[in-house]
Amino acid sequence: MTTHPDLLHLKEVINDGIVWIQANEPETLEFSLWESQSEEGGEGVKLCLYASSAAMERHEATDAYKQFMSTMMEEELTTGAPVIIKGSFCAAFRR
Repeated sequence: MTTHPDLLHLKEVINDGIVWIQANEPETLEFSLWESQSEEGGEGVKLCLYASSAAMERHEATDAYKQFMSTMMEEELTTGAPVIIKGSFCAAFRR
């Protein structure tokens, strides 16, 4: 299976965002991009973890976030509007 060209561009856009977030948002604890493969090509899943709800709200208020979302929608880098699920941290395990 090959990665769809739009997914390659989406990865570039998200990687640029990761660099900016890492340098400017110390309360963003994690920002990950996961790729899954299907017969149609790759699909991207983004995971963000914040130190608090206020940190998430500050992230979403930045011009960088607004530009990122605008780019994703204008360039149709997703198959539809991004699905954003918000919640409180409960537990995790990671190796």
